[in-house]
Amino acid sequence: MSAMTKEGFGALKFAYLVLGAGIGVAIFLVAGSYLLWQAEKGSNVQAQRRLSEVQSRLASAKQQREDLRNSEDTYKALVARGVFVPESRLDLLDAMDVLKRRHGIVTLEYELGVQRALKLAGGTTISAVDAMGSLLRVKASAIHDGDMLAFLDEFARMQRGLFPAERCALTRDQRAAAAAAAAAAAANATAPVGTTAGDNNSGAALVPAVAADCSFEWITLVDKRAIPTAASTGSQPAQPAKAR
Repeated sequence: MSAMTKEGFGALKFAYLVLGAGIGVAIFLVAGSYLLWQAEKGSNVQAQRRLSEVQSRLASAKQQREDLRNSEDTYKALVARGVFVPESRLDLLDAMDVLKRRHGIVTLEYELGVQRALKLAGGTTISAVDAMGSLLRVKASAIHDGDMLAFLDEFARMQRGLFPAERCALTRDQRAAAAAAAAAAAANATAPVGTTAGDNNSGAALVPAVAADCSFEWITLVDKRAIPTAASTGSQPAQPAKAR
């Protein structure tokens, strides 16, 4: 029995060796596959990270391009509004007088304060320009609401800077409106045949019925890189004035 056992083991020795070699090869293949999978997984993660970085840089480049394009459009719009033109008070008063005549404003008073440096919201600073502002108060009266609204609308769009309204109050004088209507009716009643009230007495109905009391901030920008000139050395304080 013992001899047979030795012979059996001897016969099976080669089989055991083959089995052990097979197990070793299997372990090697499994370990190699695992290591290869880990390496591929790491490479895939790195590739995804690189792809994300490339996509992020591409998105950032596109955003910067859009920002530059928007900045260019904003700059052109500001130039068209005359924001970079040095503050010229006489030019502004002449322009207001033109608007007064164009829109039939009856009376126009204005008070222009001293020009000063403006503080931007949140303490923001712009390295290339200084924002300057002058408080402008306007009091005007007109016969018709439409004339006053047209005057204020065109005034805010003047190409001499930015004119954001701090406040603007419109009041209507009902007694003046009633007096104007009565004067017009009386003029029509007494006008000769074939004429109108305006032909007979053009000043009878010129009674202001609507008044405006508005405050604007006249904003201009000073380019720090520009060489100062005599026209841009600053504005002198203006005294309250009344337009004629």
